[in-house]
Amino acid sequence: QCLTPLATKGMPMSRIINTTKKSGLSVAKVDRNKLDTLYNQLIELIKENPELGVEYEYLFAKPKDLNFENAIDWYTDLGGEIRSFSTMAPDQTVAVLEQYQRMVEKLNNYQMQLRQAGEKSSADLIKNALIIPNNSYLMLVGDHLVTTCWGFSNAQDNIATNSAVVGLVEDKKEEAPTRIAQRKPMAVPKETEPKPEPTEIIKPKKRSLWPFFLLFFLCLAACALFFFFKKYQQTAPHPLAHLKGTYTAKGVLQNKQGVPIDLQFTMDEQGTGTSRIIRSQQTCQGTINADNAENNTVILHFNTLTCPDNNDNFSPFVLICDKNQKCKAQTKGQTDWSIELVKEPMP
Repeated sequence: QCLTPLATKGMPMSRIINTTKKSGLSVAKVDRNKLDTLYNQLIELIKENPELGVEYEYLFAKPKDLNFENAIDWYTDLGGEIRSFSTMAPDQTVAVLEQYQRMVEKLNNYQMQLRQAGEKSSADLIKNALIIPNNSYLMLVGDHLVTTCWGFSNAQDNIATNSAVVGLVEDKKEEAPTRIAQRKPMAVPKETEPKPEPTEIIKPKKRSLWPFFLLFFLCLAACALFFFFKKYQQTAPHPLAHLKGTYTAKGVLQNKQGVPIDLQFTMDEQGTGTSRIIRSQQTCQGTINADNAENNTVILHFNTLTCPDNNDNFSPFVLICDKNQKCKAQTKGQTDWSIELVKEPMP
């Protein structure tokens, strides 16, 4: 299943060191993730443990799945000569297996700590990454040990547990035949999938953020319009602001003896004001409300003018004035009579 590359010196970074076929192998996945995703998660887990040096990151080659060829390319960022396990001298193979045994033992301790902490998926990822079909997938790149085809198992020949690695070391020390005898993995569940190619789970597409941005900008525009109109309402003149001032309406009222009485009133810019009649004995006061009417006329509603002694109070009446301040007075039950207003100069 493996295409063994030639030993190469001085190659650039991120170079291919092996190509393996997937026929006859089962992949040990965690949460059905893709192999490249598992690799990135695995390296992040190693970096999080301060007791694991950079050699543990280099231990796992970087996979690239060639789906159209049913194969996987394995890459490394290491430089130096590439040596496969089958080309090593017997004493060197023993040293490689002993080094792999130490690294597997340390990674197994790490995954057990994660499992005890409740991080089952992370523990399973490290545990399954230590599975390789056999020792032919162990390689040296420079002085660093690198495994390819990690995470895959072979029903006939696996290095899946620390005890299996120990057996390989002892076999090499006794100068046994090159092929490692079949060893049954301990406490590692086997994947029994009907097809060697795992089914890829189609993840839902990411939602576009454009609707949220559009809603945000619409909210900003609505707030800007609200403040604009609020400010305009505050600065725009009141429709009755032109009435502001003090006026005199000569002979608009009569006392009980029928003598005409002058009326004074003052308006503000909101169309409200106060009215008063100054008499020798007392001053009678009341309130006014103005309204715009048709044909550029204004209606002034004079409420009851109350005198201090309450004997000479004046009933409500209305003045209907045009833009030239010529008015008609109306009282309940009486006919209209003409009145001319005199506006006093502004101080």
